[in-house]
Amino acid sequence: MPPLILLACAAALYLGSREGFDAVIPEVPEESLPAIFFHGHCMERSDQIYQNEIAIHRKTEKIVGYGRFRDDIHGKGLTRITTERLEREEQCKQS
Repeated sequence: MPPLILLACAAALYLGSREGFDAVIPEVPEESLPAIFFHGHCMERSDQIYQNEIAIHRKTEKIVGYGRFRDDIHGKGLTRITTERLEREEQCKQS
């Protein structure tokens, strides 16, 4: 009997995955999710943005041959990238 139940669950997940899991996982309205989820999601997004901007900054540093703390013709400087990250994280804490 248990293998039959496992097989049924596997079939349901497989069919659900073909439809993008919409058939298996119901949509939950944002109002019902806890605030901690949004704080964590906000912080993850901030970290992703920061990592992307730092990668661009380092790539540009290698091209121009010097470190850039301030904005210049090549893009954002390290000071602005860090300041924007701190502002985003402060907004996450307030939400």
